[in-house]
Amino acid sequence: MIFIFVMLMGEFATAVVVYGGKASTVGTVILNYYAIANYPFAAVNALMLMLAMMIGVVIILRLVNIRKEL
Repeated sequence: MIFIFVMLMGEFATAVVVYGGKASTVGTVILNYYAIANYPFAAVNALMLMLAMMIGVVIILRLVNIRKEL
């Protein structure tokens, strides 16, 4: 959980520092929807992000034999 939190905070910092806040990332889109009290769209975007990450993890776990790598 801590690693996810740190990576998410880094995403906000990267978007602001590198692009001057002009680039849109998934995290900033969710934050913007939340800030304007558009909770349904914020929830849908967060759910889509979570599903995409879960699918990616499942694919990686299918391709890589964890026991062999450790």
